Amino acid sequence: MTAPAFISQFLPHRRHAHWLDAATTNALLAYAVDRQAHFKPSKVRGEDGDREVISDQRSSLRLTDLGEFGPLLQERALNSLAEICAAFSMPPFVPKGVQVELVAHGDGAHFVRHRDTYATPDGAPRRVTMVCYLHRLPKAFSGGVLRYYTLAGDDFIDIEPDCGEMVAFPSWAWHSVERVSVPGDAFADHRFAVNMWVRG
Repeated sequence: MTAPAFISQFLPHRRHAHWLDAATTNALLAYAVDRQAHFKPSKVRGEDGDREVISDQRSSLRLTDLGEFGPLLQERALNSLAEICAAFSMPPFVPKGVQVELVAHGDGAHFVRHRDTYATPDGAPRRVTMVCYLHRLPKAFSGGVLRYYTLAGDDFIDIEPDCGEMVAFPSWAWHSVERVSVPGDAFADHRFAVNMWVRG
């Protein structure tokens, strides 16, 4: 039986250059470096549904307390939502909240192909994913591209965002973070990303 043609298509994605201005970007990077000791190993959902560290699937560090930046990023994500839904031909929805985390990718960090959808305790799934990328200039790492897959997962494009750029896509799109190389692995040289999930 021949697979339907649509599964070889890419879901839409949207790139927003300079989504964060230079001053906010630099302040958020300084906050991240200052809070290095508070970053914890990132987790994924295991076979039993519990979140656990599985480093061959996801290797990175995450911080959920973004201080004063948390509300700012949530507000900006919500302000971008209408334009993104229109670009994706996605029916407007009432957002139930925005989850935010700051992730640091050091030497060898990666995240295998996955989707961001799962049901939250209040039953509101993630609908739109927005990722804003941050790093020192000049960039001290290589790799770490966002790999974006077709619905079937049999083809992909690589997206290498600039510092301060935000990439948005439907949360049910397949994607991965390709392996990062950071010579010396200094924390300030890591590839940082703010993950934002709009639920609804």
